[in-house]
Amino acid sequence: MPQKVSSSIESHFALTAHYVSKYFLDSKSVILTCCLLPFSHTVLAFDYGDPTILEQSHLEMINRARSNPESEAKRFNLDLLEGTKPGQIDYSTKQPLSFNAALLTTARNHSNTMLNANFFEHTDQANHSPWDRFKAINYNYSSANENIAMIGRTSSLNVIETNSELYRNLLIDNEYQNRQHRVNLFNPKYREIGIGLSLGIWHEANHSFNSALLTTDFGLRTNGRPIVLGVVYDDQNKNNLYDPGEGIPGITIAISQNLTTTSASAGGFGLEVDPHHDYTLTFTHPVYGTLTRDVHVNDLNVKVDVLLNEFPNPSPDIIRQNSSSNADQQCPSFEQNQLQIPCVSAAGQPFQIELGAIGATDNHKFTLGIRSLSSSQPASLVSCDVYDPVLQKAFLRCVKRDNKNYRAELTVSGSPNPVIKLELLESSGAYFVY
Repeated sequence: MPQKVSSSIESHFALTAHYVSKYFLDSKSVILTCCLLPFSHTVLAFDYGDPTILEQSHLEMINRARSNPESEAKRFNLDLLEGTKPGQIDYSTKQPLSFNAALLTTARNHSNTMLNANFFEHTDQANHSPWDRFKAINYNYSSANENIAMIGRTSSLNVIETNSELYRNLLIDNEYQNRQHRVNLFNPKYREIGIGLSLGIWHEANHSFNSALLTTDFGLRTNGRPIVLGVVYDDQNKNNLYDPGEGIPGITIAISQNLTTTSASAGGFGLEVDPHHDYTLTFTHPVYGTLTRDVHVNDLNVKVDVLLNEFPNPSPDIIRQNSSSNADQQCPSFEQNQLQIPCVSAAGQPFQIELGAIGATDNHKFTLGIRSLSSSQPASLVSCDVYDPVLQKAFLRCVKRDNKNYRAELTVSGSPNPVIKLELLESSGAYFVY
């Protein structure tokens, strides 16, 4: 590493099964790739997992690129074939990648280990290689691959922008031999992925950096079947893309009575199905209503995204007109300096949050109360808002203030005396901060 580092850590590494090489480059990130060879293990049943909103957003960027490589290259003014060997990449559509819970876990663990132990390599300090990690999770693959990337700055990180920058750096793959990271992103044979993003402090050359470490594990599972995947989201900024915080959890997706799932905390879902069949997907929510989508599945994954406004009852105002108790819970009132949020999901567990505001309207300080709920209660995860531990923020679908409904974001940051901020956002983008 350079002895003096200002706003970023500047180093690249490359590791394959047969050789190691190291380069110091002028860049704003660190990227590393590792190609894995076949290894036989026990097959696990398919599980999508519960990615964070940043991990889901990262996958959406990758799948956007795979669905239209030429358009993605134009987005970044990139020659897609630049630096690659003949035949490594082409402009054809690639199957979308689905999260796999086992890959998600091992990717997160490796990112956390690198950050906590302050190293940047595929093999950790306990000499656990990528092969060891895949073996430990019993992931039976016919082909797999791993990229890791890092950004570190002395200034603060905007985690949403940093997540996008990590993706862009791996896509462009500047000055990296044979553009292997880009090749991995567009490899058509991969079906599943794990994405682990860790944020924290990195120490280097007597400096401390606000850092983001990313691990992406690509896999083609032996005897795996096609996956119908997608994300249910509220396109709040109308950009026709999934953005962090827009996912809708708790949507039931059913293909048959025996084949169902629920959209995860960040809105994503996946169902493994038999190839060469037509399927009808039914999306159901107790307040938003029900809609269906027909899909045909051959041998490859199929992506089916659903927007909140496609449901019969998508808006908070419509929800409030419903007289059911579940509907009333969708839009709690912030009145008389009190706000009770019936259910917020954190790490798959439901909690009730109570806020008490102290002080003038334009300078509130909040007291915070949190009560654990039983997941068997009616308020379970279907009606829960989502707290993202990476952003330290709860995304509230509706809060009522002065007889008007808002989306809201509740930020709880710092310890042992947390700073609590509540933002009420209008559809126009204007907001009020308390």
